[in-house]
Amino acid sequence: MQPGFQPAEIDTSKPHPARLYDYFLGGKDNYPVDQQAAREILRIVPEMRAMARANRAFLRRAVRFLVADAGIRQIIDIGTGIPTAGNVHEVAHQIAPGTRVAYVDNDPIVHVHASALLTGAPSTRIVLADLREPSAILAHPSVTELIDFSQPVALLLIAILHFITTPKTQSSAEPGSTTARPPRSGCAATPRSASSSTASTSSSLAWCKCRCGAQTASRPAPATSPRSPSMAGSAAAAHRPPAAPGRDTLPRSETP
Repeated sequence: MQPGFQPAEIDTSKPHPARLYDYFLGGKDNYPVDQQAAREILRIVPEMRAMARANRAFLRRAVRFLVADAGIRQIIDIGTGIPTAGNVHEVAHQIAPGTRVAYVDNDPIVHVHASALLTGAPSTRIVLADLREPSAILAHPSVTELIDFSQPVALLLIAILHFITTPKTQSSAEPGSTTARPPRSGCAATPRSASSSTASTSSSLAWCKCRCGAQTASRPAPATSPRSPSMAGSAAAAHRPPAAPGRDTLPRSETP
């Protein structure tokens, strides 16, 4: 576990976004307070469980594309959440066993679960750091000892960008803001846009902000975009190699 961590930082008296997501995915790393909160959210947004599972399915498709098609062997997963079946390194290792994965999250609860559940995976590291401080992530000893920034790196920002609230912070957290982008690197993200939000989804996010203390935000979709991204799993990819002729680079459906 990362030095300086204090168990008192974990608050199990109120619902927590990471444990809520774990509940929606069918996981067991949640508590009665989370389960009650999740039932309230499902009452407002019945499709939330399906959205979480679709988002997770997209994560797996994106990892397979980045490793198998793009040939990337290093991944930084920011906002990893509580580990569950089909983790990034597990999916990547099915294709390329030597793929290195740095998991990053600013949540002590996630850090505790990840440290316990991912022990024994030599090609992974668990880093307690914040998306809003990308320079600190890149300079973290656990990242620098695992990731070679002279080689392509895949950046994952899955179900995390909607927690960034201010324009200044959004800009600093976006993948394009860092200079550590070796040629043929890639990025997969699932942003949430205001134009794709339903009233019920917005209500549930506001509820989460109030009850969990989480900060949530919507970002306007680009006016020129024919389809706005959604929490259920759309992609933003950068520096991708050209797709092979006639090949669908990122399959659109998958059973979670």
